Parts: sequence; C-alpha cells; structure tokens
Amino acid sequence: MMNMTQQQYSRFENGVFELNYQQILSLCQIYEISPNELFNID
Repeated sequence: MMNMTQQQYSRFENGVFELNYQQILSLCQIYEISPNELFNID
C-alpha cells in the first residue's frame, strides 16, 4: 500500500529512514486522516 520495500519499512521502523512527502500523503490516505491530524497540528 505504501510502495515501500520491506527493507525501507524496516529502516523506517528503526528510525534510519524518514518518509518523504508522497509517502506521508499515502499514509494519510490509508488511514483516512489529514496531514494535520497525523502531526497533531491544530
């Protein structure tokens, strides 16, 4: 769903890899939330 390899996902979970803008938007679409909700911005 995120168009990431298992290695990228593992690196993300371990704090070695950060999501880019497109991946953040994909995550928001998956969970049906806005980027503001994801980052807890009022």
